[in-house]
Amino acid sequence: MTPDRITVFLPCHSLHDFPSWLEEGEADALLAAWTAAWHPWLIAVARAAPRWASVDLPPTDAATLGIVPAPWDDRFAAQVDAVCTADCGWVRGVCGREAIVAAAAAAVTDGPPPAAPLPGSGLAADFHALGLAALLAELVAQRMRSTSGLDTTDFAATAVRAATAAVAGDDASAQAALRECHGILEATRAHYYPVDCWLIDLVLLADSTLGPGLDRELDAPVPLGLVATGQVLERLAHRNPAALARIRARAAAGTLDPVGGRLGEEWFDTGTPEQAAASFARGRGVWQDLVGSVPVTYGQQTGGATALLPDLLVGLGYTGMVWTLFDGTPLPDPAASRVRWKGQGGGSLDGVARGPLDARAAQTILALPDRLGDAMDHDHTAVLLFAHHAGTASPWFDDLRRIGAAGTALARSSRRRNCSGARRAPERSYRSSRMRFRSGRHRPTSIPHAKGRAAIRSPPAWWRRPRRPGASWRPDGPSPPCSPRRQRPHPAAVPASRPRRAVRDAAGESRACWGTRGVPTRASCSPTIACGSRSIAALAACSRCVIPRTGAIACRSGWPCGRPDRRPRWASPGRT
Repeated sequence: MTPDRITVFLPCHSLHDFPSWLEEGEADALLAAWTAAWHPWLIAVARAAPRWASVDLPPTDAATLGIVPAPWDDRFAAQVDAVCTADCGWVRGVCGREAIVAAAAAAVTDGPPPAAPLPGSGLAADFHALGLAALLAELVAQRMRSTSGLDTTDFAATAVRAATAAVAGDDASAQAALRECHGILEATRAHYYPVDCWLIDLVLLADSTLGPGLDRELDAPVPLGLVATGQVLERLAHRNPAALARIRARAAAGTLDPVGGRLGEEWFDTGTPEQAAASFARGRGVWQDLVGSVPVTYGQQTGGATALLPDLLVGLGYTGMVWTLFDGTPLPDPAASRVRWKGQGGGSLDGVARGPLDARAAQTILALPDRLGDAMDHDHTAVLLFAHHAGTASPWFDDLRRIGAAGTALARSSRRRNCSGARRAPERSYRSSRMRFRSGRHRPTSIPHAKGRAAIRSPPAWWRRPRRPGASWRPDGPSPPCSPRRQRPHPAAVPASRPRRAVRDAAGESRACWGTRGVPTRASCSPTIACGSRSIAALAACSRCVIPRTGAIACRSGWPCGRPDRRPRWASPGRT
């Protein structure tokens, strides 16, 4: 059979109800069926670019090569036998892109499939990426309340010309035609959204991802951001020196951006400010010695956050940051792609604040048009962040990388060293709403890496609301050192000249309590987590008080150094 067209049957009636919410297995099957139809040999045989149709409306035309994703074969079988002619060829119940291509080749030849590999397979990956780009471009245009207008262009004819050249072995002409196809997609995109979007690709390094998976990541045709600590880089130098040499070469060429800077992944709330500064100094030294450059973008996989970071990072020469953690720890959501994090000491950093997208999942690629549309609608600069550990990216994300290397049909790959996706806006022209993140909105969680002491899971037993106003404290917990209505610093953090006031607790014991001036507090910014003290050294005196990842002030000695907001006013018996 010589088909006149290639049709992929999708579970929708129009692009308005395209199923971007599919589960992982269904999304993988849909993408496999659509991109397999874009193999250059199939396009050259049919002399037509693939199209899509609804599984509920099988075509009545003859000489059609139909590809049905396996999850919807039962839905398609209810009508296909009644309306379709015998001259059609079908690929049904087949999973996997390579298997679908082989089954389609067998259906075209009416016999055993041709010898592998098929002609033009050398450029098959580029054609699969082109097919994915065409589908996503149509979906993005629909999401932006417009149409791509590809039917009015020479896109289909150019794709057929590229496939014919690829099958004939003329790779130069095929690649030139592919570039022309991507140029057409870029031109149609300018009609409904002429402003650039940005995609950032972050590769996370861990002890278990320093082998062949990292070697494959370094072959990516788009710029990468490498998130690693100094300790991981030292292990990489021993286990895989060849990969380290490639990292050093790509960093020198400007196609790889170091992200991080700390020596390890210790939690900020289990150490002192001096220890945090020392970790940055040693970690940046490892980056300089092994990679030849130091990070100017701050990011970390775990470890929490602290109010001291903005001023500390600016002093070390950082120009950008990634406002997220990759271990599942939630940070305050500013509901914007880019934010400016300001410290109390005057330092500020521009950064990416959107949550990372999982590059391992096919569902992420299928829902990408919705993500892009939301960012275009709500953000001045649309930035999306992809993250994955080395060697774990899906094949669909590899196709997305090829699309980014070929042009800006969907978005532009970030090539800035600060990974912010755009130039830093001048201070006088930066306009954003100032957001206040209160500690009471973020419940304390346990510290997985805490050792030798109990993790912070909940407030102390005596820090509980009484059953009724004026009721006494619960007898099963210790007595409070002073009233929970006010913030109380640790004694070491208060100057000796500060007058003390006596407080008698429920047990009749007299203890000392101090005022709140100079106590680390939360402040308002966009977003800001700041301390009342303007220097790191000033907080060194309170070596036992820490700032946990929830933003609330806590003291490892058991004394509360701050009362989270939105906490009810409790009675305090025994106060004098």
